[in-house]
Amino acid sequence: MVYALQIKPSAQKEMAAIQRHEALKINKAILALANNPLPTGSKKLKATENKYRIRIGNYRVIYNIQSNILTILILKIAHRKEAYK
Repeated sequence: MVYALQIKPSAQKEMAAIQRHEALKINKAILALANNPLPTGSKKLKATENKYRIRIGNYRVIYNIQSNILTILILKIAHRKEAYK
């Protein structure tokens, strides 16, 4: 099954602020989520229903899996120091 990807506008702004070589790695990881929403190393966030995170270097991508409509919503892209605030 291939999931549809949606990115919140705030996450797009966060991505635009990241250096190009890091942004390319993050973009590749996000696109891979469409085929495998729970890749090796992904982790479910505590006290949430459907939120997960993946690590790409010093950055974190926080996303929500909506299994009933086969959609992944990218909520936040941030440096590890600021990702969980």
